[in-house]
Amino acid sequence: GHSEPKGFAGYDWGAVWLGVRKRMNRIVNHRAFFAAISLLSLYVLFGDDIRLSGFSRGDDYVFNTITITALVFFTVECIITSIAVDDYVFSFFFCLDIISTVSLVLDLTFVWEYLVSADMSSDGTGGASVAHSEYARASRS
Repeated sequence: GHSEPKGFAGYDWGAVWLGVRKRMNRIVNHRAFFAAISLLSLYVLFGDDIRLSGFSRGDDYVFNTITITALVFFTVECIITSIAVDDYVFSFFFCLDIISTVSLVLDLTFVWEYLVSADMSSDGTGGASVAHSEYARASRS
């Protein structure tokens, strides 16, 4: 008997890829994954407002940690969904997910403070930027 030739390194890469896609699809559709994405989405919507209105600067590290966790989780979700779901890559929802994930970087206090300080130094006047920044943090000590 003559057996069919296998692909590179003796693997049927089509079958391997199909198995990977099925696993990724199970992950994306798992209840725990959905719950984590949902909770992080709620945090992303309201976390920065809650941080500004009810917490001191000393608590920023907690919010930064949660935001970085959300960034990592949403990035992994985009990668897994790109593998698992046909026609997701470059779709409307893909673009929406990428834009919203990248925009989370601005919720990191150290990034925002760097951008505001860079704006003040390049502005020349800096007055409006300082006033806006100070207003946002007026109640925080």
